[in-house]
Amino acid sequence: MLRFSKNERLSNQKIIDCLFSVKTKFIVFPFSVRYLFTKEEKTGADILIIVPKRLFKRAVDRNRIKRLLRESYRLQKESFLSNLQLSNERLHFSIALISKQKLNFAQTQNCMKEILYRLTKLQSNESISNNQESY
Repeated sequence: MLRFSKNERLSNQKIIDCLFSVKTKFIVFPFSVRYLFTKEEKTGADILIIVPKRLFKRAVDRNRIKRLLRESYRLQKESFLSNLQLSNERLHFSIALISKQKLNFAQTQNCMKEILYRLTKLQSNESISNNQESY
């Protein structure tokens, strides 16, 4: 279903603190992505979108970028989540803007495709290494 529901947003402060304490991140310019895989019964992904006030002073600009990111994630999450459900893992990740560059929807969508592709590859690599450790 192509909805971006409340339970897909990362709002638990303990998980957010853990996400930022672990040094797992990569950059897809103009975004920085931090991620954390956890073993839970409930599979899926939680997302936190960050647009700093020091980059965009006006709330209108910050909210527009957040809205574009949420929409591009919502449109592309179906295939991404199907891969996650196969591994019985839950992904917590944050996307932070690191550039003052104003984005349009096409740029945001291309960046989100790259982010989700890299997260899928990282998830498959991590599940392979976990399977090798169990032997």
